[in-house]
Amino acid sequence: MTNYHPNVMAQSLKTNLSHHIGVIVSDISTPFCAALIQGISETLLSSNYMPLFVSCNNSIKEEESYIRSLMSRHVDGLIVNTCSSQNPLLIQQACTGLPIVLCDRTIDDYNFQFVGSNHRDPIFELVKHLKEQGYTLPVFFTENYFASSVRSERRNSFLDAVKLYYPEVDPNELTYVIDIHNTQNVTSQLHHLKDICGKKELPAIFCVNSITVLHVFNAIRSLGIHIPDEIGLCGPDDWGWEEQSILLSLMTPRITNIVVQPRLIGNLAAQKLLECIADPSVAKKETRLTCPLQIAGSTILKH
Repeated sequence: MTNYHPNVMAQSLKTNLSHHIGVIVSDISTPFCAALIQGISETLLSSNYMPLFVSCNNSIKEEESYIRSLMSRHVDGLIVNTCSSQNPLLIQQACTGLPIVLCDRTIDDYNFQFVGSNHRDPIFELVKHLKEQGYTLPVFFTENYFASSVRSERRNSFLDAVKLYYPEVDPNELTYVIDIHNTQNVTSQLHHLKDICGKKELPAIFCVNSITVLHVFNAIRSLGIHIPDEIGLCGPDDWGWEEQSILLSLMTPRITNIVVQPRLIGNLAAQKLLECIADPSVAKKETRLTCPLQIAGSTILKH
């Protein structure tokens, strides 16, 4: 019977499963979450599970509300790209035995199934590259990182790498928290950096994510600062620059980046959740994908 389609309602009655999966993302408007959702959908739909997607707009209150709403719909499990590392309600649900898999961002005080990225190794490799190229002051530009585990992980890895390759630099002076929605704020932070450097230091900026790279790149250009000779610029590629042809065409030189794979993270997170549904005794495991470093013109001084 080539046109056979499983009757999900009949399966639900037999297995006591709804075949619905709740998927919570921090901000559905970002290319990272869009790719993450694509990966989750591919895996769940191919296994006859229906994802119920919600975006919490980076609000923990909205996230908690959506968790309650999804639970009232008797979902078989949750895949969560949380907006906060402090999430007692999600921990409470996990303690009931509900299968939950976290994507990209971790939560404190509980051991969840997790799929994300290995940030530390490529960041160390990148900071070493900056040192070898002759940059004398590496700095970290970030959005507010206090509630985001992935931003905190990237910052901590960056500062640890600086301690190793730039022992003469005070790591406590290297973090710039910016408001990417306020162009004047980003520009003023760049002015502050350039004033500190003067003619003695050659700075290189590592941005916390792709959207920060884009805003800092635009601010650098607006100030007439030349990349890479006057300042280096690099950061994670959370989006997949090759697929962002409009943005890519605007960014010259090409940006040195660490390649994150949100679609694959989504695939693996969905696979892991289905395994947990099939066998609740599956051991909890943290899966971190390799993130290749791609050196490009934005940090190359020596040819």
